[in-house]
Amino acid sequence: MTQGSHPALTSGAYLPSGSAHPHVLDDPAQWIIIERGYLDVFAVFGAPLEGRRLFLFRLEQAALARGIAAAALDDGRSLALVGVGGADSALRRCAPGEPVAAEAVQRWQDMLTQAADLPPVPEDAAEGSERSDAVLLLALANSLAEREALRSQHDWRSERRKLGEARKTQALSELASAAAGHTIEAAVTPAAAEDPDPLRSSLLRIFGALKVAPKLEAFETPGGLEEGRSRLDIIVSRHQMTRRTVLLRPGWTLLPGLPLIGFMGEERRPVALLFRKGRWHVHDGPRVTPIASDGTEGSGTTGLAADAVQIYPALPASSLRFRDLFAFGFASLAADRWRLVLLMLAAAILATLVPYGSRFLVSDAIPYANLNLTWVIIGGLLAAALARAVFDAGKGLTMLRSELGFESRLQPAMLLRLLRLPPAFFRRYAVGDISDRVLGIQAAREVITSSFTSAAASSVFSIISLVPILTVDARLALIVLLLAVFIGLINVAISYRALVHERQRMALKGRIESFVVQMLMGVTKLKASASEAMGFGRWSGLFAQNMRHAVKAGRWTNLQGAADALLPQLATIVLYAMILYFLKADMEKAASGGDAGKGFSLADFITVSTAFAQVLGGISALAGALIQSLSAVPLIERAGPIIEAVPDAPPPESRPVKLSGAIDIRNVSFRYSEKAPLALNELSVRIGKGEFVAIVGASGSGKSTLLRLLLGFDRPELGDIFFDGHSLSRLDLAQVRRQIGVVLQHGRIMAGSIHDNIAGESGLGMDASLEAAKMVGLDKDIEQMPMGLHTVMLDGGGTLSGGQRQRILLARALISKPAVLFLDEATSALDNRTQAIVTETLQRLPVTRLVIAHRLSTIESVDRIIMLDKGRVVETGSYAELMALNGHFAAHARRQLV
Repeated sequence: MTQGSHPALTSGAYLPSGSAHPHVLDDPAQWIIIERGYLDVFAVFGAPLEGRRLFLFRLEQAALARGIAAAALDDGRSLALVGVGGADSALRRCAPGEPVAAEAVQRWQDMLTQAADLPPVPEDAAEGSERSDAVLLLALANSLAEREALRSQHDWRSERRKLGEARKTQALSELASAAAGHTIEAAVTPAAAEDPDPLRSSLLRIFGALKVAPKLEAFETPGGLEEGRSRLDIIVSRHQMTRRTVLLRPGWTLLPGLPLIGFMGEERRPVALLFRKGRWHVHDGPRVTPIASDGTEGSGTTGLAADAVQIYPALPASSLRFRDLFAFGFASLAADRWRLVLLMLAAAILATLVPYGSRFLVSDAIPYANLNLTWVIIGGLLAAALARAVFDAGKGLTMLRSELGFESRLQPAMLLRLLRLPPAFFRRYAVGDISDRVLGIQAAREVITSSFTSAAASSVFSIISLVPILTVDARLALIVLLLAVFIGLINVAISYRALVHERQRMALKGRIESFVVQMLMGVTKLKASASEAMGFGRWSGLFAQNMRHAVKAGRWTNLQGAADALLPQLATIVLYAMILYFLKADMEKAASGGDAGKGFSLADFITVSTAFAQVLGGISALAGALIQSLSAVPLIERAGPIIEAVPDAPPPESRPVKLSGAIDIRNVSFRYSEKAPLALNELSVRIGKGEFVAIVGASGSGKSTLLRLLLGFDRPELGDIFFDGHSLSRLDLAQVRRQIGVVLQHGRIMAGSIHDNIAGESGLGMDASLEAAKMVGLDKDIEQMPMGLHTVMLDGGGTLSGGQRQRILLARALISKPAVLFLDEATSALDNRTQAIVTETLQRLPVTRLVIAHRLSTIESVDRIIMLDKGRVVETGSYAELMALNGHFAAHARRQLV
């Protein structure tokens, strides 16, 4: 047997695995055992490592593969078998004389027989009547030749299908490549209109409106992998977005909103609902139907279901900066941004009419008593003032709409990002502190948006107001510019001093809010220990520090206000002094026979004074915007860890996997921080499909830590964890967790009905909830409740007993029929009768079960018990075996038996 391009390996050695390491199965004396993963077996005509591989079958874990000498065919070709293992498979060559299981040998023969389309050998056949290798290969060659001939007859059909799929793929590829050039929406329209799949067509339209590049593989939904989930849910989740169901109540067409997936007709055909140019439009394939802007029922809403699905875009699953949030929030608001710029520019240009109007009034109308011209100028100024008021109102409405659009896009994305952060992130901060940091993002956004708009408008206003001064005297325009820069620098210096104390105040504010939350959560413990005074003392100390920094920041803010009142007056005095200086210099130059310039008239003085007043107004507004924007700096700094943290996201190479339940924990070491001791120390455990395993040990032995690693809450420092031969680090954690039922030690009941708590977001009905409740012995309790499954519970389930709460959590874990079940002290609050019901149910479940428990009644009937101590496996075996061993577990059990 040869190993591709690799040197020969000794018997009993492990073979390299993966697509780059094919193994030619040509030595009848050698067997390969699949210890983990799988081995795909191919038939190859001609050179085994160069010919085209024809897939025959797949061998799973514990199966055997044997070499067969290559056979020469009548047409001169040869036929050989080639095996290719999975990337994470463990393939071992059996040592000479090593016994092999008869069932595995028979399975290998049966697989070859089926591949060759031969009838099986009868079980009562005489010994030695097995088919020879040559017969099998010859039959296999004939079978493959027939398949090739049959395939060629249907090539024209597959070509037609490929042509249609190629057109779809090309369209989607263009959409994906258009993301970099911001042309997604332009590219999506023809692709969505031509797509015959209504759901894909509607989603493409919505992705274009949201400026989200579609992923080709996300639209492929192979059956069986994610049972119980709709195709819409699968596609949206694969784009790392989220969705929620909304009701289209009367009058919904009057309000703007994010794009929706609507459903048309009795067949509930998906359509895209987009808000464009002041009204909603229904996009049904190539047809676009506007909905009446007055909200009345029209052709657009006829047949439209009362429910719809709203899709929320997600932030990139990478480390971000604050400016990335703004780029994301304003991605679909380009028209509003340009509209805002034009309105600000128009308002600033109209403002220049005031200095020029005043000039003409003083120079041309009043001196000549020209009443007609006077009224024309006054009317023009009034018209300009009214037009500017209209532009300012339009600017305000545009800002309001932009902020609403920004918030509706960013806030859901931020909450989704927060929920997807790894659990290790939340260990670094208290609950109140995280809440304050999250709310700080919105506060900083409001401050920056408001201050930036004000600063931009003030800057444009001030710059354009310099034009009238520049037309009178360029020297005065330079003086005005220098005065404006000087006032701005003074404001920056004072604002920076206030910022130093504002940073400290915001940090203390987060600590105070966190401490208040902790006190409220533990108020019962405070009262029980009569420690109210101690709690108040700690709070008052933090509050006093916060107030000291608030007072110091307030002093600088007051100084800022005084400077805003004084500096414009001083700047006006300096300007008038410079005007006198320039007049005197011009007069002296004229007296000496030089060029006195064009002079400085009363009209010039009025023009300069009026324009300078507008410049000062703009500078004052700019200073206020600067002070306001600096107050957002500590908010941004505190929000930095949330923005920079990388959320959980599936690796690019991950593919959906349907779990069978096999778990392999291989040499795993883990610690909670760099200086902390190892919570798990080179731990290795293998759990078979459908096995019932209990993890026991003293407190701190690593039981709950192991469960956190299995759920992907933390990552091992060393080693790896495999589900069905796939490394957990390479899988989509969300898709894996959906196939795992979990009851954690501190699980909590949500506010809502019993059915809501059991079914959750699974979408399963009352029958499924009742069946899950019956499995955990909760059905009798529910029958005694007046409203049954509709009984409403408070947050935390305070109206229920501890046993009832745990059984609801157990039912929640079982309702989706998971492939793997993790239970962390899930039966600790149950009475003996209910404990027996739950234990019997767990024994009957055909899934892999891993239980962390201390009660002997829970672990007596498991298949295997694993005893941990200081993060290592010290004993493993059945209950009877470990008790007979009289070791760590026996000592642990005797403490309960006494």
